[in-house]
Amino acid sequence: MEINEVFYNLGSPGYSSDIAMSRANPVEYINPVFLPGIYCPKCNDLWASSSRVRIDETVSKRVSDILQSHNLPDFGVPLDQFQSLCKEIAIATNIPLKMLEPGVDLCPPEGLIRNTKVKDFTHPFPGLIWVKESVKASLEEAKLQGITFVNVNLKWTGKMKNSTEAVSELWEIVVNGKAWREGSNLETITACSMCGRTEFLRGKNPKVDKTRWDGSDVLYVDNNPNIVIVTEKVKEILDYGKFTNFDCKTI
Repeated sequence: MEINEVFYNLGSPGYSSDIAMSRANPVEYINPVFLPGIYCPKCNDLWASSSRVRIDETVSKRVSDILQSHNLPDFGVPLDQFQSLCKEIAIATNIPLKMLEPGVDLCPPEGLIRNTKVKDFTHPFPGLIWVKESVKASLEEAKLQGITFVNVNLKWTGKMKNSTEAVSELWEIVVNGKAWREGSNLETITACSMCGRTEFLRGKNPKVDKTRWDGSDVLYVDNNPNIVIVTEKVKEILDYGKFTNFDCKTI
């Protein structure tokens, strides 16, 4: 049976300039705990993913302590040394080994607020979406599949600390849904069999293979954390709420 679902790329609207983009998203992303990037002898290159694993502060502190004990650089760690580090972290924290990619963030989200005028949606980084409580409430009420939320640890610059107008709470959209784009699979996106480096979509919309979609309303395609895909149901909720600073582009 043919699946007639329509998919959308959920992201930021088009901005007239970099200054306009910065004004619309006055929040700086902070990632205090992350695994180092690696050097792969087969690729003869450096690389790190942009993946995020949201764990609680206790586990994150444990990861941080292990990283500090090794005194590693942020980038260029030899592959064999990185693999040994990941095994140590997996044993100490019970984080699945497959989630410990080079460069992955292993911490709760943190943000530095630079302006009182924070919109309903904030986009600190491609694929990273923070929303106000009103957006979270609307999406939770709909009982969507493939989405959870985690509270962002907020900090404020200068006079913002004492401002009564400053936003008090933001929530990160955590995407759990999965699908593959048409003609793509793990083998086709794997650029290196030794280190597991993958290559993602560039310059084109990710057309979803509906036969390999897990049915979620919010999802990633090809395990790419930089592009958030949503269903028609999500778009209708966001349009009805008249929320600010987002766009849903048809795929």
